[in-house]
Amino acid sequence: MGLALTYVTDPTYPMGGHMLSLRRLRKELSATWILVVFGIAFAVSQFSMAVIIRQIGEASFLRLQCLGLHARDYLDTFARWQTEGVMEFYRAHLILDDGLV
Repeated sequence: MGLALTYVTDPTYPMGGHMLSLRRLRKELSATWILVVFGIAFAVSQFSMAVIIRQIGEASFLRLQCLGLHARDYLDTFARWQTEGVMEFYRAHLILDDGLV
C-alpha cells in the first residue's frame, strides 16, 4: 500500500535532472485508499465548518460570502457579528476554510 513514485530522466529538464512521471503520479494518487482518506478529511472539515457557521446563522454567512462585494459590506457585517458576540465563530471557521488543519 506504500506510495512508490518513480522518477524519469528528462533531458529537457534543467541540468538533466529528474522529475516525477505525471502518468505514474496520477496512477498512485488515484488509489482507493488515498481517495477515501482525503474524502473523509474533506467531509469532516465541511461538517465542522457547518457546525461553526450555524452559530453565526447560515443566511447571514451566505449573504456575506455571495453578496459581499465591497469592504463596507464586510465591515458592517463584522461589526454586527461583534455586537452579537458571534465573531469568534467566523474566525474559527477560517482555521478550517484556509486549510490550516
